[in-house]
Amino acid sequence: MNQKTVVEIPLEELNSIKSTLNKILEATQSVNTSNRKDDTICRKDFMSKAGIGHNKMNQLLRSGKLKFFRLGKRTISIPVEELIRYKRGEIF
Repeated sequence: MNQKTVVEIPLEELNSIKSTLNKILEATQSVNTSNRKDDTICRKDFMSKAGIGHNKMNQLLRSGKLKFFRLGKRTISIPVEELIRYKRGEIF
């Protein structure tokens, strides 16, 4: 036999839980869309489009100023928005 448990939750608390769950859902959806392959570029393309060399690229990555995703031990992917930020001078 399956047993069922009934729990009473005040309406105000239930609405708060729903709101929190919606915020979590929105956050996870935005993370999933930012990781799409067509929204990112590889390290080599970033350097080419930004007009920088390996030393400057390594500096940006190590400093944490540039957001990126690791796709493996050596491979990284950089959101296109980071290239736009670099071109605007927001990352130096």
